[in-house]
Amino acid sequence: GLNDAQSWKNDWPIKGRTNYPLLFDRDFQPKKAYYSVMALKAEQPEE
Repeated sequence: GLNDAQSWKNDWPIKGRTNYPLLFDRDFQPKKAYYSVMALKAEQPEE
């Protein structure tokens, strides 16, 4: 999935458990991890 609402990890491996592994929340808003990834990308030299 693209956001936490669409994650394949919800209900797996434990039914009823919700996971939040993606960079966008259920409302497609970027989470803190998104900004961390973008900051790392900005530090990389252009190829």
